[in-house]
Amino acid sequence: MEEEHPRDTLLGDLVENDVTYEDLLAVERDLWDAEVEMLRHQIVVYEPIYARRAAFTDRVKNFWPLVFEQAPPEIDRYFTIDDQKILLYSLLSFSVHRFEFDTAAPSKGDPRSLSFRFTFKENEFFEETVLEKKFWNRMGKDHICRLVSEPVRITWKEGVNKEKFGNDLTYGVLDLVCDVFEAEKKATNGTPKATKELARLQKELKKEMDKGLGGHSFFAWFGYVGPKISAEESAANTAKYAEKRRKERAGEIEVAAEEDDDYEDDDYEDQDLNPEILLGGGAALATHLAEELWPDALKFFGLALEETTKSDSEFESDDDDVEEGDEDVDEQPAKMPEPEGEDAKIAEDDSDDERPKKKRKN
Repeated sequence: MEEEHPRDTLLGDLVENDVTYEDLLAVERDLWDAEVEMLRHQIVVYEPIYARRAAFTDRVKNFWPLVFEQAPPEIDRYFTIDDQKILLYSLLSFSVHRFEFDTAAPSKGDPRSLSFRFTFKENEFFEETVLEKKFWNRMGKDHICRLVSEPVRITWKEGVNKEKFGNDLTYGVLDLVCDVFEAEKKATNGTPKATKELARLQKELKKEMDKGLGGHSFFAWFGYVGPKISAEESAANTAKYAEKRRKERAGEIEVAAEEDDDYEDDDYEDQDLNPEILLGGGAALATHLAEELWPDALKFFGLALEETTKSDSEFESDDDDVEEGDEDVDEQPAKMPEPEGEDAKIAEDDSDDERPKKKRKN
């Protein structure tokens, strides 16, 4: 007789329970809603503290470069050596804002939309001193929220280190993404010329992305677009979801999982594979910056100071070892040079005279 697997027993007990999957799904959705409400409260509490922190850190030289130097692997993996060089020597400040949320009216606006602002001193790579990237939280037809954005063009300086791309760390990919984005807007009119130009740019972009060069730089992240969900579509989907949740809580309809017929499976999956959105970590990097680096900046700065202190201590220890070694050498008597030639013979005779002589036997 075949022995019953423990997992089968557990599943059998689960089937006999009077708790349904829909009951658990309702609780899960309540947790999602609660997380958003918690975030609203957190922003109201944290914003004045972040402002006070900025008042101090703005006076600390190289604060943000040192913070980025200690960034966790989830963030650091997107930075090339040139990226790190710019951040270390040119970054002046960094900030994250929940720009669609108003602390004066905390019940309004989406607290999950993000804005990232980087301020740089003059550098050899690009003309801008301020780069700002915005991400809007949008709800798709599947009632799942995703971060979407628009590409930010960077004016790269001329240079000789990257041939025709000058000092463009993305090797032309960021410019192409911006060109494709603008061409898509023009192509909505349906003119053959605009459609043809869009197809040409998309082909050129794919060709450059296949080389695997531009996607390696953090600055390609400024070209991230994400799923194409407009503000109007998101508002309609959000209203539909809110009405559905209201009816579920009131018992007017049963709690049910989203039907596959409500949206096409490839509505967003295919877009996640488009070359223009596979840039610099995309929404994942935005989330890590907002939820790890920004709130824990003081911790990462402290780690940088610890490393600096440790390095200084090791350097001083090495200096002490060298000095002690020098003292030991100085305390040793100087060695006289060995005599040569006739002097050597005389020295040998003198040495014999100095030896103690044996007593004579009587």
